[in-house]
Amino acid sequence: MEKNDLNIQSMTGFGRGVAEQNDFLCICEIRSVNHRGLDVKIRLPKELFSCESEYIKKVQRLFSRGRVDIHMTLSHQLTNLKKIKFDSQAAANLVDALLAFRAVKPGLDANIRIGDLLSIHELFSVEDLTDLTEKIKPLAQTTIDLALIDLLAARETEGKNLFLPISEALSSCKKMVAELKVHVQETPKQHHAYLLGRMRELLAEHGLDDTRLAQEAAFLADKSDVTEEINRLLAHFDHFFSLCGSKSSGRKLDFLCQEMFREANTIGNKCANAFASHLVVEIKAEIERLREQVQNIE
Repeated sequence: MEKNDLNIQSMTGFGRGVAEQNDFLCICEIRSVNHRGLDVKIRLPKELFSCESEYIKKVQRLFSRGRVDIHMTLSHQLTNLKKIKFDSQAAANLVDALLAFRAVKPGLDANIRIGDLLSIHELFSVEDLTDLTEKIKPLAQTTIDLALIDLLAARETEGKNLFLPISEALSSCKKMVAELKVHVQETPKQHHAYLLGRMRELLAEHGLDDTRLAQEAAFLADKSDVTEEINRLLAHFDHFFSLCGSKSSGRKLDFLCQEMFREANTIGNKCANAFASHLVVEIKAEIERLREQVQNIE
């Protein structure tokens, strides 16, 4: 498989979108990291709280796995959109109450300045002159769309970058398994001869006949045959590459790596000679290396 034939995405990436219109500047930044499923976390300006579920659906249409953190900020000039309202009645009531309190506490300073009221936030409110959400919603939509496009491109690029380590690990595995396959073709015969000789030595005094000895030796030798496991392992390698051409195949590839490791482990348990055992250790190490890369795939 060529690099361009890959259709895998990494779960890691970053996207940024910026849009400006009139007095508004909207910035959206999205970070994506590995996760077993799709987990979307979103922080929005209060003017856009009502759009949260809509933005989450946008992410769900593009991605199936990964933790996606969205942070959107909004800057705007409030001069023409807001006005400050002062509650004069509440202020008058407060002043009257303070003067009444002063009457029963003559030791207190009776001077009340207008500036003293500025620190009392309850006396002031910001009144909307227009519906901000409807005004900025199209701008915010454009911003998050730009950020998602940027994130998608980053995840696809990172997926392409996984080609080299995946290809190297898989090629190394296939080469060693092919070498192991050639080596073990003679192993059952050697094992049969060795077991037959040992059993004759150990059981000669009991007068066990050669036919029974040969049957037992053949049975034990057959238990050490790993041809079936090797063929399944090679088939897994071919299946792995076919899955790399499919979108959102990360879970399947991870499961396939587990199956590869299980087959390699079975081969290691059956192989009795040092050369085969050494090869199996190397194969398992490469499969683990392969799985580390697969953990990044969507």
